[in-house]
Amino acid sequence: ADAAQSAASLVVRWSPPATGALAIDSASNTLTLDLSGSPLVHQVFQLGIPTDLLADPAPRIVPDAGGCLYALRSGMQTTIYGNFADFANALDSALAAGESVGFVSALGSFDAASQLMSARKITVIVGTSGMM
Repeated sequence: ADAAQSAASLVVRWSPPATGALAIDSASNTLTLDLSGSPLVHQVFQLGIPTDLLADPAPRIVPDAGGCLYALRSGMQTTIYGNFADFANALDSALAAGESVGFVSALGSFDAASQLMSARKITVIVGTSGMM
């Protein structure tokens, strides 16, 4: 099997959690990751083969055209969303309240040249450095 055509798992972890780790664009339903804060893990796995995400072009995650589920975890609470707008509003509110991004994962298909993940599932964990 060709790894480039296989299902992909994107994983990025910041420790401590990072402010400015991602940008939310509700108009285009896009999360853009900022890797300049040197996250501990920043990889895409395809057929078990890890590939480092690069800072440029900035990795982006968009919902798959066939649909996507979104999970937002803050503290001990995880909330599942069925649409990007509700997920983006909740994430934006958490960040505005002073929480930072500690972890982002996505499952779907990945285009290495553009670093674009079309995801069926997106998970973001936010918190403060003492809570993660």
